[in-house]
Amino acid sequence: MASTTATALIGITHPNDSLICPSHLARLIEGDAACWVLNSLKSPARPVTWRCTSSDRAFPDLLGLIVTNVFAERRRREEKPSDLEIDRAVERDHPRFALSLTVFPESSLRGALAELDNLANVDLDLSVPVWSKKWSAWSDTISVEGSIPGRATAGDLHG
Repeated sequence: MASTTATALIGITHPNDSLICPSHLARLIEGDAACWVLNSLKSPARPVTWRCTSSDRAFPDLLGLIVTNVFAERRRREEKPSDLEIDRAVERDHPRFALSLTVFPESSLRGALAELDNLANVDLDLSVPVWSKKWSAWSDTISVEGSIPGRATAGDLHG
């Protein structure tokens, strides 16, 4: 069964507070194969599915999805653009492009996070879970990992 392993809010940066004004949401769905599913947040258009060329190319495929489907309609094409075309389109066509990524531990996108430094002219936020509580159907147990930032521990309360 396929699961969502990452999400991306795509939009522009608000001119006053540097926060994202999203126009689209993309979900990386992984199972036997990986694909991005893009939904417009501004219109009821049908979702766009972009099959990843391989799991280690999930990030370049996200950029290809953004260039061909989020940027101006006139830039749409049937074929996937090259990495160089994607980089040029990001820098030339959308100087206020903003991306907010949430990447879960099981995501193949984890291996590509270093590529985020290479994005010029893109406002970027990256979120990774710092705390999780999950029930396992296999073992019928609940596991808790990490800690909630700012939450007092028992030692803090009694110390």
